[in-house]
Amino acid sequence: MRDLTAVLDLFVATEAARDRETLRRGAVDALAGLLPCDHVLWGELDLQDMTPVASVTSDRRPVDMAAFARHAAEHPLVAHHAHTGDPGPLRLSDFAGPRALHRLGVYADFYRPLGVEHALCVALPLRGSTVVGIAFHRADRDFDDDELAFVRRARPALAMAVRDAAVVAPQDRLTRRESEVLRRVARGESNGEVGLALRISRRTVEKHLEHVYRKLEVAGRYEAIASARSSSTSP
Repeated sequence: MRDLTAVLDLFVATEAARDRETLRRGAVDALAGLLPCDHVLWGELDLQDMTPVASVTSDRRPVDMAAFARHAAEHPLVAHHAHTGDPGPLRLSDFAGPRALHRLGVYADFYRPLGVEHALCVALPLRGSTVVGIAFHRADRDFDDDELAFVRRARPALAMAVRDAAVVAPQDRLTRRESEVLRRVARGESNGEVGLALRISRRTVEKHLEHVYRKLEVAGRYEAIASARSSSTSP
């Protein structure tokens, strides 16, 4: 059985993130340990108008997400997801063989500059029409059925981490502890459970939430969660 340590590391990265960029970088570093690959890409894309939001790779190489977005309509996995809603994980090779892939503009402008011939991708909802695409990339060999099944089993945990990532949003207004409290509340934890996890009293949790509500200009916990998630797609 494959090691799920990388998934646990992903949650650690989410917990430790002070802002969205730190979260993205910590996430790809953790995910790079999930499967042997050349690099992992975390890319955020608004599927409604194919607008790139943000991206980072585990090897920190520059990525032209504008080129990806420009050719997104012809990308076989994006087209499949748009048509069926299937979030994957999906192998690029199951939808386009080498010849077909090499004829695509997305290969010429996006994959070839990255040295990518094989990809295993999973789409995770972030907010509204914006999704996080996590892509494992290789140059030399394709991903096998065992690796595909492993990422499929890990997908619920990945989706939970991305959901938590959405609440990393307004770090310029909240302290780190206030963000930690809000993130746990967004998971559905009670004030008592938050207090136990953070080793603070229930009353202290309530005080932190009062500060959160005031800073976000909302009336309660559900509005605070919605406010944090609604701002999470700002780069």
